[in-house]
Amino acid sequence: MNKIYINALRSCLEELNACKNPRGMEPIIQRAIARLLNGSRTEVPLREVGAIGVDDRVLGRLDIVHENHGIELKVVRMPRLESTPSKALYDIGQLTADYWRLSTATKLTSGELLILVYGSLVTELKSGTAICRELHNRLFVDFQTSTHYSELYEQKTQKHRKRQINCAKIMGVDRPCNRPAWKVQVDGKYALVSVPVIRS
Repeated sequence: MNKIYINALRSCLEELNACKNPRGMEPIIQRAIARLLNGSRTEVPLREVGAIGVDDRVLGRLDIVHENHGIELKVVRMPRLESTPSKALYDIGQLTADYWRLSTATKLTSGELLILVYGSLVTELKSGTAICRELHNRLFVDFQTSTHYSELYEQKTQKHRKRQINCAKIMGVDRPCNRPAWKVQVDGKYALVSVPVIRS
């Protein structure tokens, strides 16, 4: 898969560079990966893979399903522009929700979060290890901020928040990281970070 991911990233660099809205980056990398994964499907309803959301609903969709493997995509900017602490869960909120959905998919045998990282820090850090460490530690800061001062603290007794907290711990972002285990593919201004999902 690593070769497929770096080839997918390289195949859409021009399109990513031309994209004016970060929200448009996710469908770009989604299409590029799906093109290289023969027989893959995109926007697959949760019902079809036996998955549920953190709120027990089955209304969502998985970004990519290839054979029995599910992929959820997320775009993360480093550094984030909204640097002032707030009530927001930031990136850790969506990532833990996606992680939960993949971990509950009874009709899949494996899954991963695939994070497209972009921004000036990617260019400055250059190496996959440095980028991965920085991403991991930024997610750690978001998790700590939320569990001490905002949503994961104020709503920690709610079922969906308990699930997200547990997923963050399984991912390892409840603690800082010196040697990240996640796989990274880097090409210039962009990096693809793969976080494997441990199924329950």
